[in-house]
Amino acid sequence: GHLGGAAARSRAARGRGMSAILALDLGTTTGWAMRRGGLILSGVAEFKPGRFEGGGMRYLRFTRWLDEMATEPLAGIWLEEVRRHVATDAAHVYGGLMATLTAWCELRGIPYAGVPVGTIKKHATGKGNANKGAMVAAARARGFSPADDNEADALALLHWVIETQASDTWQHVGNVAQSLVSRAKTCHEKSGPGGASTPTRALDIHADERGPR
Repeated sequence: GHLGGAAARSRAARGRGMSAILALDLGTTTGWAMRRGGLILSGVAEFKPGRFEGGGMRYLRFTRWLDEMATEPLAGIWLEEVRRHVATDAAHVYGGLMATLTAWCELRGIPYAGVPVGTIKKHATGKGNANKGAMVAAARARGFSPADDNEADALALLHWVIETQASDTWQHVGNVAQSLVSRAKTCHEKSGPGGASTPTRALDIHADERGPR
C-alpha cells in the first residue's frame, strides 16, 4: 500500500501474532519502522510544506499519515528523543511533530515513549556516538536496505524495543530512565470522572540515558 509516499520494505521477523508497534525518527524526512504480525516494514515519509502552503500543512499531513499507519491497532509508538538540534528550524519541526504525535496518541489511547539517541546507537553499533554511516551499515547487517539514515535509525529503534522491552506487556519494573515520559505524564493529562485528573498512558521504559555529550 501507499505509506507516506515511500515504498515500504518488508522482512520476515521472528514471532507471529504480536501486537503492532511503530518506531519513528521524527523530522521533515521521518524514518519509520513497524512490526506488524510476522513482518517488519520500514520506510521514509516526507512532511515538507508546498511552496504556497502554510507551515501547518506539515502537521496536518503527519496526522493523516499516522491515521494510515494505524489501520490496525497499535500497542505502542516509540520515538527517537533528540535532546539537541544544531539548527533552530529543525528543532521547531521536531517539537511540532512530537506535539502532534503525542496529542494524536492521547486522543486514541495509544501508549508512547521516547528513547535517547545514544541508547539506540549503542544498541545498534556498540557506540553511543555512532555516525550516520554506521547506523546505515548496522541496518544492512540485519538484512535491510534503508533508503537513508532516517530509516536506519527507525529500524535501530524498533529492534531496541523488540530486543529489550516486553513485546506484549507494556508495564515495566524499575525507574523511568528518561524525562520525556515524565514530562508527558505531567503536561498531557486527561480529565477523569468528576474533573479528577487521570495520568496519560505514556510508557515507562528502561533506557540508559548516557549518550554522546
